[in-house]
Amino acid sequence: MARSFTDAPAAGGRARPVGPRGPGDWPVAPRTVAVLATLLAGALTLFHLGHKSLWLDEGYSLGHARAPWAEFWTVLTEREANGALHALVLFPWIRISDAEWWVRLPSAVAATAAVPLLYLLLRRLFDDRVGALGAVLLALNGFQLQFAQEARTYALTMALATASTLCFVAFVQDGRRGQWWAWVATSALLPYAHLFGWLVLGVQAAAALLRGGGLRRPARRLVAGFAAIAVVAGAVLVLIAVGAREGQAEGIPTVSPVRFVGVYARVAGNGGVALLLAFLALGGYVAVTVGRELWPPRPYRPTERQWGTLLLFAWLLLPPLAIGLVSPVIPLFGARYFVILAPPAAGLLAVGVSSLPPRWPRRIAAVVVVGLLVASTLGWYLRPPADDARAAARAISSQVEPGDAIVFLPWFGVFPFDAYAQRDPRIEQSLDAVWPPTGWGEFLPDHRDHPSPTEVERAVADRDRVWLVLRDGRDAESDRDVDAFVEALSRGHVEAERLDLDGLEVRRYDRPTP
Repeated sequence: MARSFTDAPAAGGRARPVGPRGPGDWPVAPRTVAVLATLLAGALTLFHLGHKSLWLDEGYSLGHARAPWAEFWTVLTEREANGALHALVLFPWIRISDAEWWVRLPSAVAATAAVPLLYLLLRRLFDDRVGALGAVLLALNGFQLQFAQEARTYALTMALATASTLCFVAFVQDGRRGQWWAWVATSALLPYAHLFGWLVLGVQAAAALLRGGGLRRPARRLVAGFAAIAVVAGAVLVLIAVGAREGQAEGIPTVSPVRFVGVYARVAGNGGVALLLAFLALGGYVAVTVGRELWPPRPYRPTERQWGTLLLFAWLLLPPLAIGLVSPVIPLFGARYFVILAPPAAGLLAVGVSSLPPRWPRRIAAVVVVGLLVASTLGWYLRPPADDARAAARAISSQVEPGDAIVFLPWFGVFPFDAYAQRDPRIEQSLDAVWPPTGWGEFLPDHRDHPSPTEVERAVADRDRVWLVLRDGRDAESDRDVDAFVEALSRGHVEAERLDLDGLEVRRYDRPTP
């Protein structure tokens, strides 16, 4: 028979292993499995950590972190308060090295840390076997692996969200003063990692309400904790409110049914339709099971296991719904922001598998889910870089001549290329960036997006050789900019070379010799 959600204790503290345990069931101790899952996560995040080229967003992070302190702080407080914690970590970090693997290492460490944190959280809410399985599933999640190997704030946000929720659950269950301080301190950092950290705090507030009156709930200290967090972390909201309108939310799409479903396809492991269907099937099974146990309320007094399930569902559902409601006014529905949902997705999969009838149904489901996640992990390693700026820099460096000019369209394509240009004396000494007009190593957080006809003519008029670096996925206005440069070049230059790279196209225009 399936494991009942009512088998767990109805009071605070850690839930104990429940359900049948045969001689062949879990031949390895769950704690050992959790340790191995952590080691696996570390190995997967470190494997090929520097293999892929830096892409647009990483180039921006590096350019910001490399700036002198005064400029760095001005940009942080007036334009890029979102993600401030990661930027502050990267500022000293990049002064040791700017190698790809090195600048991505903080994200790899954060993502790896999320695995044992999830084990401890699920162990408290369910049992150690659910925790161990959840740790394995998170380690194999291809979506979180993507951000574990990216020099951005998302892996750090995911780890802090998991740590904050673990401290919250521990305090609600045990009510200890040290747990309260750990929860407040961790949670106060969360919004500084990313604005979506507020959504995780909202999930915790909802979970406190879902706790029910039948279980111990230190309500006054919870309210005081949320108030303290709001005071400490509220500064980031002030900075965002009074700062420039441009920033990390620029260019983010609004919500649509396809994008909404796509979020869950990604957080389940980014393994395509098959993994999404498995996730929905197991999640639906868990929802029906716990729904039958809780209805009708008599009165409403959930067990630890039931409350843990409600917490996972709130964590998975409330953030996308909240951002979906806001996005028609302020588009914020970027799939990458929802990596904070990867831990509860792994947890729900673990609960679903563990709740199936023992032996073959449970084993088959585990093999299917793990197999799909392994495929998603392999898919990440095989996926080409979003912008192969490294290959573009190498190709240009091998042919560059003194006085050559380079144009980036859209203009922000300069960010990842600049990181490689600063490593190559041939580019720094011979190649002039005429659009956007800047020197190598000069961080340019804002620029007017589109050049005027006069600026286009001036940029190419006196140049014998001009390189165009064009980013895929341009909008209609950027395409018009490309046409303007091509038209201006056609009056005195001929296209001499074209190179198609992952995410980028490189063209060279030469002025014919008399």
